[in-house]
Order: sequence, then structure tokens, then C-alpha cells
Amino acid sequence: MVRFSFVPLFVGFCAALVGACQTGENQRPDTSLLTPSVSSKTLSADQRVFQSARHAFGVGDYQTSYAIASRLASEGYAPAYNLLHFHYTRGLVVKIDRQVAVEMLRKGVAGGDPLAEANLGGWYRRGTNVEKDYAKALALLRSSIAKGNTVAKERLAIMYARGQGVEKDIALARKMEREVFNLTKAEGDAGDIQSLHRHGLHLIHGVGTRKDPDEGVEVIKRAAGAGSMAAIEWLAREYSRGRYMRRDLKRRIYWLTKSADAGVPISQLNLAFSYKLGSVIERDERKALDLMRAAAEQGLRFAAHELSRLLLTGGTIQPDPVEAAYWSKDNAESGFVPSMVIYGYLLEIGAGVAQDFVAAHSWYQKALAKGRRDISDRLGRLYLYGNGVEKDPAKAVRYFEQSLKILRAGPRKVRTEWLRQIAITQLSPDDVIALKADGFLGDVSSESVGKAASNLTAAVIERLSRDAPEKLVPLLTDTLKHLAPGSEGTKRTTILLRSVAHYRAGRFKEALSDADLGMTLGDPRAVDFAHRGQIHLKMENFADARSDFTSALRLAPDDARYYIGRGFAQIGIRRPENIIAGFLDFRKAFDLDPANAKFRPLFERLGFFKKTI
Repeated sequence: MVRFSFVPLFVGFCAALVGACQTGENQRPDTSLLTPSVSSKTLSADQRVFQSARHAFGVGDYQTSYAIASRLASEGYAPAYNLLHFHYTRGLVVKIDRQVAVEMLRKGVAGGDPLAEANLGGWYRRGTNVEKDYAKALALLRSSIAKGNTVAKERLAIMYARGQGVEKDIALARKMEREVFNLTKAEGDAGDIQSLHRHGLHLIHGVGTRKDPDEGVEVIKRAAGAGSMAAIEWLAREYSRGRYMRRDLKRRIYWLTKSADAGVPISQLNLAFSYKLGSVIERDERKALDLMRAAAEQGLRFAAHELSRLLLTGGTIQPDPVEAAYWSKDNAESGFVPSMVIYGYLLEIGAGVAQDFVAAHSWYQKALAKGRRDISDRLGRLYLYGNGVEKDPAKAVRYFEQSLKILRAGPRKVRTEWLRQIAITQLSPDDVIALKADGFLGDVSSESVGKAASNLTAAVIERLSRDAPEKLVPLLTDTLKHLAPGSEGTKRTTILLRSVAHYRAGRFKEALSDADLGMTLGDPRAVDFAHRGQIHLKMENFADARSDFTSALRLAPDDARYYIGRGFAQIGIRRPENIIAGFLDFRKAFDLDPANAKFRPLFERLGFFKKTI
């Protein structure tokens, strides 16, 4: 089974992206759910049932919360729509669907629910899931405040503090914040765990009071201990970041597991990363896979992307390109750009899906249009070999050079450099003029184009095969995968170059296999026989080595190197007549090239520089 390699995802990037998924405000996270509970004596039957749904949501019993809210919403109970919007926004029980979430809020607003007004108003203020509109935000927030909602008042205070749609009024903003702080504290003290969590955040961020992070953390811990899932998620996140308390990854795992077990997709993904990397907890890719799949099934696009990556790269699990293709295709069609790249690659190489160069080109173009300039090399590869598009080496060069400006040092950059060199050999003079006019081919002279690939890239291949043969082998193997039909010349050259790379890496059996294959694809040259002869020497197949060097000498009888090679092969056979023949081959090499510095030590040992009488 082929294993695919992708650049690993850094933990810091994951934490930043997860934080962005969870937090709407950089300074004041949105953790509000519903207005605090009131005395059951004043509640109607629907309100009492709804309070049970609200409590279930707050403590992470999302199945119960969703079931009750769905039934109440079907009966037209407005507050239930607000609760459902959280389910659809975060993928709790149902798949993430932000359009449905907006629809739920609008239905709640139509029914007069103040918290739905507060939440939709907050989205209009930030431009979250709807187009930013301060006027609509103000109208919704003021309507909610008139009904006594403190969440709306806190958000309106932000608008006054920042002058968003209103004249900036710091004094009024602070007054409103103090009112929110006092009310939220009273509700938390009365036993409402969601208000207790909000009160802790107010202390940390200084909303309506002076900042007191230490006290705020203690308050949030009390809320988490009482079962507040919002507080539990906050602790899991902040024990990783270490912004308000000492960083403690073991405590992070403790709280993260509670949140993941409750079915919170973003927590499942974070816990999956920990199992995948083996950080703090024992590495377990199977658990990581299951957690990623659970989060992906709830519509968390980033989880589906990471799941497809893990399914391709494997490790301790068996790679599954078919399932990887399923998730990357679903993600790509939803507009998730990183998955467009993966799915395009799977289409290009035919892993998990039928090979389709045209579709691969389409997905690469879509990703490029979305800003993924780093995949330009993949487009260049398609144009170089004419896979799915009309062959166009000039366009390939443009894409390769664009990619080389972005790619970090590594095998992929080396491969792109090699492919660019191949494309250059196929340029016409007019192509060169046009490319140079546009700022490309800065390191290439007009005289060097159009020559054989082996001539133009000799220095590059020599450097790669000498300094990093283990990088050159996969590079050339990848080149072979993407050759267009009829590219026999390039195929032959690539196979023979891979043989050289195997030889330099000490893999002589593989080198011999490629040498044999490459020589069947065209008339062997003297250098091809000599290369295979050298492999036979390393494998101590001296008779075969002698035969290959003899064939090389038939094609190039004046090349001293081939006499040297045959000489060593003759001596290796160890028969007296062969040893004499080997000595004569060395003497012939000396006669042809006595000044060869590489062979001078051998010539001196054999006494060829001594004067004869």
C-alpha cells in the first residue's frame, strides 16, 4: 500500500485555528446561551420543559437538549429556536450548518425571543454568518435590551466603546458593562452555572469591573465543577494556552476529554491531535482516527481535512485512500480550500478514486483562485506532461517558478526544481523570449534551452544524487507517475537517473533493476553500459561487469574510463589470464589519458610513470 506524505500540522497552528472556531471576540468570548432560569412557580408548562432543555445543553447532554428544543420549535415556541441555533452552529448532535443556524435565529427573532435577538444582533455586528450590518445589529440589540436581556446589553456596550454604528461613548459603555456585571454576578450566585461562567469571564477581561484574572479563573473552575460545559471547554483551551493560569497539559487533557465525550466536535478534534502526536497521553492513531471521524461526521470541515490526511499518511494504521477521497471530496465541494488540494492530488494520481487529470486540474485551479499559490507546482506538472490539459512547457515553467518562490527547502522544492529543468529543455526560442520578458528564466541563458535534458540538468542531478540521493529517488519516481503517454524518451532518462540515485545511495540491486529497465527502452549508449558495469563491480559480478565495459568500449573505444572499469573487472575474476588482461586495460587507459588526476594514483602504483630503458 502506498503511503502519502504531507507536511505535518503544527500544534500551535491547530490551537490558533481551534480558538478562532470557538471564539467570536478576541477579548470577550461569546459563551451566552439563554437567559437565566427563574422560579418554577412563574413558569408555564412550555417554559418548564424548555428550562430542562437549557440545563441539558449547559451540562453537555446535547441529545436531550436537541430532542426537547426540536419538539418545542415544531410547536412554535420561540426560545427553542435560539437553542437550536447553537446545535447547528457547533455541530452538536446535528451536522454543522450555519445557514440553518441563521434561519433558526431569524425564527426566534420573529417569535420575539430576546436572546435570539441578542445573538443575531451579535452576528450582524461582527459579520459572522451574515453580512456585517451595524444598523440591524443596533435594532436587534436594543429590542432585546428592552426585554431585559443582559447579553444584548453587553454587546451594545462593545458597540459604544468602539463607535460601531453609533457615536463612540466610553462612559455609557462602562455604565452598561457595570450593570451587566452586577446582574450576571447575582444570577451566578443564585446558582445559574452559565451566568457563573460569564461572571468569571467578566472578571478576567474587566467587563464592568477591574480585571482580576486569578479570581475569574477560580469562578470558572467552580462553574466547570458544577457541570458547565462552556466552562469545561474554556478550561481545556486555556490550560493549553496558559494565558490566565499556569499551562498544564495534563489538566487540559482531563477537561478536553470531558468535552469530547459530550460530543463537542472541536474538542474531539483537539483530543485527536493529542492522541495522534502522543503529547501528554500515549500515542494512539486509532483513537485519533475515531475522534476525527466523529467530529467530521458532525460537519467540522477542519476535522474532515485532518481525517483525510491521516487516512493517507497512516502510521500505525492502514492507509485508506478510498475513505480519504470521500472526505476530501465532500470538503472540497463545500469550499474548504485545503481539501481541494488533497482531492485534486488524489484525482491526479488515481488514489482512492479513478484517475482524472481534467478534474485534478479543475480543483487545483479553484484552490489557486482561493489563494493557494503553493500548489502552482502541481499545475506546472500537468502542463509539463500534458495531463488533462494541452502540453505547454512555457506555462509549466511559469507555474514552477511561482511555486519555487514560496516552497520551503525540502524534497518538494527539489522536485519542483528538477521538473522546471525538464520544462526548460522543451522551450522554443519564442517561449524563452516571452518568459524572459515577463521576468522568468532569470538564471537561464538563451543558448541552454532546447538541449537534451541530460545536458541541461547534469549539474542539478549530480548535486542531488551526490548530496541527497534519498531525495532524488522519490522525485524521479514521482516524475514517472505523471508522464504523459508517448514520453518514452523522458521515461528512459528518468529511469536511468533513478538508477544512478540508487547507486549513490548504496542500493545496488535497485540500481541494477532500473539500469536493466532503462536500457530496454532505447538503444543503450556507452555510458549506460558503463554505469551498469560499475553496478556489477560493486556487486562483485565481475564477469557481467567485464561484458558491460566491453560493450561500452565498442561504442566509445577511446574512453579511458571504460578501460579502467574493465581492468578492475578482469582482475576481480582472478584468473591469471584475466589479471594480465586487466593490466593491459590499465596500460591502455594510461596511454589514452596519462594526465587524468583521478587515475594517477593507480598509474603510479602500476609504475607507468617510470622511464623505461
